[in-house]
Amino acid sequence: MKRAILTMLALSFGTNVNAGSISIDFEGLANSEFVFSQYASDGVLFRDSVGGSPGQIIPIGYNSNKSLGVSNAYPGVFILFPDIAAYFVSIYVQERPIPEPEPLPEPEPLPEPEPEPGPLPEPAPEPQPEGPGSVYLYLFELLQDGSYNLLDTAVDPVQAIGTWHELSFSSEVPIAAIQVLGTQPFYLDNVLISTTPAPVPVSEPPTVLLLASVLVGLVGIMRKIRTTGSEAPPSSGQFDRRLFR
Repeated sequence: MKRAILTMLALSFGTNVNAGSISIDFEGLANSEFVFSQYASDGVLFRDSVGGSPGQIIPIGYNSNKSLGVSNAYPGVFILFPDIAAYFVSIYVQERPIPEPEPLPEPEPLPEPEPEPGPLPEPAPEPQPEGPGSVYLYLFELLQDGSYNLLDTAVDPVQAIGTWHELSFSSEVPIAAIQVLGTQPFYLDNVLISTTPAPVPVSEPPTVLLLASVLVGLVGIMRKIRTTGSEAPPSSGQFDRRLFR
């Protein structure tokens, strides 16, 4: 349900950070293009473990014709959120061999690179595979000194050999980066990010106070009953004796 709502927002507003959601399907990139900082204006960066591009665009996608092909299954790909706070992320992954990319045309001279957002997260320890085709998702928070801390939040891996599967998480605290890794090369597509915290539930009255109010009410009712009983009129016999004195 939450993904459906965020998808509607993304379709309405595009990759608009102010809308509270960011949707990335790689459709605007060329085949074989290296994915790096193309979505920096939306607050999202793609990196490998040494700060380079994690892979190239492959003409196969989940519900589109393109996805990010990650050849280096471990440590995989880091998705950084240097300018936003992510509270919900959903991605689709599939493990399969990465085809040889088409040769790229001779690139034009690039402008001077912008400063990096800071140090990259230390890759999570390589997990023991829970079966062939396992894809894992790890979460990082950003510390005050600018370094990343691996959270112990558990996100169940998916078995994604030859088929697309969703990896997602929802967090009450802002997430600064995620790491996606597999047991073999994989494709990554349909990245959906929510920058809106989940609403805080309204707390109900404490049980003790509720019980105390009930007891006070019962005591008041009992006192009223006793007072009414003590002020009852005299019996008919007593009334007659007073008349004939």
